[in-house]
Amino acid sequence: MSTSKRQIVFPKEWLLARFTARFSLFAPFVAFALLIFLDLSGLAEVGWQRIGGLALAVCIVFLPVLGLVSGIVALVTVKHYSRIRYGRATSCMAVAGTVLCGIYILFIAFIVWAASQI
Repeated sequence: MSTSKRQIVFPKEWLLARFTARFSLFAPFVAFALLIFLDLSGLAEVGWQRIGGLALAVCIVFLPVLGLVSGIVALVTVKHYSRIRYGRATSCMAVAGTVLCGIYILFIAFIVWAASQI
């Protein structure tokens, strides 16, 4: 008798769902770390390094937006391939990442609004 293990073959779309779910989960943390780095390093105030500060600021804003979009893509993809056994973990990552990205976007919008009121 042979005791061979059955391998689960994941479709390419499922690998896309796992990657986008992880990206949406880690995007707000990376953006927040960049925000702290930009604040502590003072790149925004130094004259000749304003381009570097502007590039970091663009990453701080667009990284959570891309995380939100990738979380939605992961949720749609998981819905189609929900019978694979790791679907619940991936959908939980996608939901958590989408919520965190939404909260981070609201946080940045509030900071921009508060700065415009001064």
